[in-house]
Amino acid sequence: MRLDGGSTTPKLTTLERHCLRLLGEGRTKSEVAQSLGLDWEAAAKHMQAAFNKLGTQNPHHAVALALNFGLIEPDESDQ
Repeated sequence: MRLDGGSTTPKLTTLERHCLRLLGEGRTKSEVAQSLGLDWEAAAKHMQAAFNKLGTQNPHHAVALALNFGLIEPDESDQ
């Protein structure tokens, strides 16, 4: 899967990847913020940055793209 026809994998920060991983576990955006010890606004900025880098505004699509790019690992409890 490619974003713009290129083969470049988006570069996500550690916090952006953590946000996507937690969203992928089914946590709400508020729960993501709490889990990371961030206020909601800070967490929202990291999530939005990840969505923008992945070219989507949909959290579920962002998680799917991150999994396809190998940026996050599937939740081991689901395997």
